[in-house]
Amino acid sequence: MTLARALWLWLKEIFAGPIRYFRALRAHPTVTFHPGVWIGRDCAFGRNVTVLADAVLAETTVGDHSYVGGGSTVKKSRIGKFCSVGPNVRIGLGIHPTHRVSTYPGFYSPSASGATKFCTDQTVVEYRPVSIGNDVWIGAGAVVADGVVVGDGAIIAAGAVVTSDVAPYVIVGGVPAKTIRSRFDPAMVEFLLRLRWWDMDDATLRLHAHLFGDPERFRKTMEAPRP
Repeated sequence: MTLARALWLWLKEIFAGPIRYFRALRAHPTVTFHPGVWIGRDCAFGRNVTVLADAVLAETTVGDHSYVGGGSTVKKSRIGKFCSVGPNVRIGLGIHPTHRVSTYPGFYSPSASGATKFCTDQTVVEYRPVSIGNDVWIGAGAVVADGVVVGDGAIIAAGAVVTSDVAPYVIVGGVPAKTIRSRFDPAMVEFLLRLRWWDMDDATLRLHAHLFGDPERFRKTMEAPRP
């Protein structure tokens, strides 16, 4: 490598981050982006979304009022409204098939980055979409594997590795992640799933925000007959 090319690559790397950041701002002017973010193709955002420093998103939608923590990577995913994605979370990172002679991407993916290419046709499914419900909290350093569906109101503990679907309003943790407990009794879960409070307008949510600390009072108030 010539000195000139080495210098060019060095300068390109230095300015790549700021360029990506300002491109993201221009493409999605209603989203709050912190420095160092990388927003790939086919991303869409709802209202009042925040993406913190050095997060990477590609082919992902993020619903109203959700945030993605710093250093997280999210690919081919749908994230609902009012979700809290902690720092250094990994969602939808791709699949290495285990039934083939080799798991090396160069033998099944002509587009894999960082791998020497030995194949020309792509017959292996490398990614399966991930679906994250509404009001989901994903703790720091958690991993959500391809194809997983996480239900509304679920909590994924920090450092968990989620390889199978997560039911609504349960807390999971561990490697691989297993159910720890439900957040509420079945009647409360059924009520919350039926109510879908995350679809209410902001004015209604502000009116009832003082009730969110008391689930039973919240339910009684929302189920009370309207005058």
